[in-house]
Amino acid sequence: MGWCIKRIVMAEFKIGGKVICVKDHPVVTSGVPPVFKGQMFTVRSMFNNLYYGNLLLRFTEIVGPINHCTGREMGYEAFCFLPLDDFKEVTFKEITKEVPVGAQ
Repeated sequence: MGWCIKRIVMAEFKIGGKVICVKDHPVVTSGVPPVFKGQMFTVRSMFNNLYYGNLLLRFTEIVGPINHCTGREMGYEAFCFLPLDDFKEVTFKEITKEVPVGAQ
């Protein structure tokens, strides 16, 4: 994902909001379950990484492990996700349908 997209969408995240993973490769953070492109989640909480300062998300559907240094539950980097409303959810499903080979 480009830096411009990363910076624009950060302000759009909200507690209770739906997000979709947009990373082409699995999102793997040490100790937390991997997530994959197209998976949707509900934002449970947000916080800034104390070391790097980047925004991290926690999801209702996943309870991550506790970071032994901070004593806080780990999260996922926000730039791997885009906020999603009901219309966008339907649109994403439509545009990501596989088209059979030879179809026009």
